[in-house]
Amino acid sequence: MMGTTSLYTQARRLALTAGALLTCSLLIGPASFARTSAVVTVSLTDTAPPSPAVANVAPGDSITFVNTGKENHDIVSARAGFTTPVLLPGQSASVTMNTIGKFTYKQTGFTHSFSGSIVVASPSAHGRLTLTSSNAFVPYGFRTTLHVSTSLSDGTPLVLFSSRTAGTHAPRKCVATAGGQAPTLPSGWVRASAPVAVSGGAVAFGVRPAAATSYRVTTADGAACSGAVVVKVRPRLTIR
Repeated sequence: MMGTTSLYTQARRLALTAGALLTCSLLIGPASFARTSAVVTVSLTDTAPPSPAVANVAPGDSITFVNTGKENHDIVSARAGFTTPVLLPGQSASVTMNTIGKFTYKQTGFTHSFSGSIVVASPSAHGRLTLTSSNAFVPYGFRTTLHVSTSLSDGTPLVLFSSRTAGTHAPRKCVATAGGQAPTLPSGWVRASAPVAVSGGAVAFGVRPAAATSYRVTTADGAACSGAVVVKVRPRLTIR
């Protein structure tokens, strides 16, 4: 049987360990995407900027700030809307980032103040989308199939957009709205489908253009876009 002294010693040891690590979990932005989250550690010192000075994460990932110096520090980000507690040497605080964008912050201390930033980008931004059409021309009233090949993971939602004025022009980037909830495209582009999940590196969309129409596909969060594909329409002649 463990003696009273041993129990007291273990309890005290646990209390000291808990005091050395202060975990402050702050949720920044809307609910995260369905993916396995990661943790990026940022070290805070007394005489140098945070390391790394730029932390790159995906939505749902966490940043853990660890005070490795001898002074007290805290992190303040007006853009992301969070402030950590004051961290004593050896303590840490964590924030979870769910909003796509770049967020600067200030590291404060007794003698120095430094700046750092957090860049939140969808993992889909690292994938590619290639859009092709089964037919460059279709008779009026007929359907054709648009094929998407991609390196994005299965389950990634894609959305089709169309335009009758854009031709083959398409911006190099899509810009996501706050929270990455929907892509923002230039004037003239309209949504042409509900989100369809990638399966086996591919997605297919059936379309029936009434006139020459440009199509492009984007991830549902607007982080990745394909180039534009034009499907032209031939008049359908009826001989009587």
